[in-house]
Amino acid sequence: MKRRPDFILKIRQKYYIGEAKFLTHYGGSQNNQFDGAIETAKIETRNAKGIALLDGIVWFESKAYIHRKIIEFNGLALSALLLRDFIKEKSKP
Repeated sequence: MKRRPDFILKIRQKYYIGEAKFLTHYGGSQNNQFDGAIETAKIETRNAKGIALLDGIVWFESKAYIHRKIIEFNGLALSALLLRDFIKEKSKP
């Protein structure tokens, strides 16, 4: 079965296709959830961009897989706590 996004935002003339995850521990299915969100965040077309909303342990400094990968990731990944600020910034003319 193909994955469906958790949300779609339209800001000005751009769509943001998003996956939201709250990660509570390292390893196993949490890594799979993280990988899925990162794959969504890699989407990039003329009118659409992927975004990963990640919360929980992903932001805690560690040597764990998900923290190493988020540090290396060049796409759009942020905490849901910052989503309102992101929307305000992207809405500016």
